[in-house]
Amino acid sequence: GTGEILTADGVILTNHHVIAGATAIDVTITATGETFTADVVGYDTSHDIAVIKLRNASGLTPAPIGDSSTVQLGDDVIGLGNAGGVGGQPIEAAGKVTGLDRPITATDQANGTSERLTGLIETDADIQPGDSGGSLIDADATIIGIITAGSVSSGVSGSTDTDGYAVPINQAMQIAQDIRDGKASSTIHIGDSAFLGVQVSGRSSAGVVLNGVVNGSAADKAGMAGGDTITRVDAQRISTPNELRSALAPHHPGDRVSISWTDAAGTDHTRAVTLGTGPVG
Repeated sequence: GTGEILTADGVILTNHHVIAGATAIDVTITATGETFTADVVGYDTSHDIAVIKLRNASGLTPAPIGDSSTVQLGDDVIGLGNAGGVGGQPIEAAGKVTGLDRPITATDQANGTSERLTGLIETDADIQPGDSGGSLIDADATIIGIITAGSVSSGVSGSTDTDGYAVPINQAMQIAQDIRDGKASSTIHIGDSAFLGVQVSGRSSAGVVLNGVVNGSAADKAGMAGGDTITRVDAQRISTPNELRSALAPHHPGDRVSISWTDAAGTDHTRAVTLGTGPVG
């Protein structure tokens, strides 16, 4: 994935899905080849936006931010990003704006999760995997969108049509500012992600069925095991893996939550557990 420098001391704007699942983040500045360790400031899964902060960075050149409210159909644009994940200098993909305020369902090919995104800028530029978090640039060489998804479909006579989608920069910057200000909400998570430590196999009529638990995790310490079915988190009834993820998402490491589950023998349990620190949610 890619990201855009917002401040000289290394605040970076990128997509949430670029860092999702990460236990450690390294960032290479393409202009200099310098590599930094980064910490997660916060993220918004519903808009696919994340902010990270480089450790011990200074003297970086902030990205030139434009105004996405002025974007019109037919405008010339260039997508810049780590196309194909090959590293090195960003690869350019020229095209035009083909849609405004577009909704899509974006699927992460790495883990199969999906997210409904709305209000996006659409372009026919050749957006590729690895471009995520990169810039959609206008004719004035300013960033008017953060690339978040691409799709390829079959056209006439065996041709292929490519569509790219970007979060308008005005929206992305407002979310980024809320994250930097520490304004947690129903969509914005600040700081590290909490970790229960369960491996989900699916769902049943009773709740979410576990394949197993991570050794030493909160779930392990509470006595959960493979074959158990989680039924509640605090007062929330849990019926699907997405509901389990959503119930845990607002929490932080060290938070105590009440987990209810039914074990493989049919016995019900409810215990307060202290959540650990896990991969980016």
